[in-house]
Amino acid sequence: MNLLNADYDLTMIDAFLNSSSDIWPLSPANRTLETTLQQRLHAVVKVTHEAWCYAIFWKPSYHDISGEPVLKWGYGVYKGEDETDKTRRRRKTNAEEKLQRNKVLRELSSTISGVSFPVKDEDDDVELTDMEWFYLVSMTCSFRSGSGLAGKAFATYNPVWITGLDMINGSGCSRANQGGDLGLQTIVCIPSDNGVLELGSTELIRENTGFFRKIRFLFNFEGYRDFSGDMNSSSCQLFSSKPRPVSVPSRIF
Repeated sequence: MNLLNADYDLTMIDAFLNSSSDIWPLSPANRTLETTLQQRLHAVVKVTHEAWCYAIFWKPSYHDISGEPVLKWGYGVYKGEDETDKTRRRRKTNAEEKLQRNKVLRELSSTISGVSFPVKDEDDDVELTDMEWFYLVSMTCSFRSGSGLAGKAFATYNPVWITGLDMINGSGCSRANQGGDLGLQTIVCIPSDNGVLELGSTELIRENTGFFRKIRFLFNFEGYRDFSGDMNSSSCQLFSSKPRPVSVPSRIF
């Protein structure tokens, strides 16, 4: 399936994300939720002015034994770094690190159906970039409500935007710290009623409140409300939101 076939939708998303307006004349479509989600992730990564390396949508699962929501990988799009940044950041991994990465990628290939991972031979000079590695391993992550950056955004219904290594290292999130070590300079988590959108970049991207509102609108497939929790009059469909309990995480990623 060509995710970019819906030219009309993508043209509208492009115009909306790059406009000065916070109001989009179309309601967030629920045509096919999975298709819509994929199209909008592609659009956010590819048509916005910001240099995002990847987009991940974390979906809540309510099947945990505790009965509390757990955010798990829903869908992701990887664009990669600017070629100049990629060349500057590319490093040769040592033999031990290469073996460890290949082991993890093989395990991912065996546990995640329909996904092929680029496992390298020991003497192969072609390497995964650190960003590619970080993105792929993210498929194994999950967050309880309130844990990690995505879990915090989901529990509080407030966006998290951290820029620069000082903020990343002080975030209290070990996964974010790992991303910083691998070259991430900006990590953003924007909650919606359907889950949390995470964006990452190897560039310093400053916080943009208007961008928050647009992303919230695009990824709320039932309606739209602003970050105060109030219904927005531009919404085409009103909905109610269930309160989300904040739990103490057993492990913070």
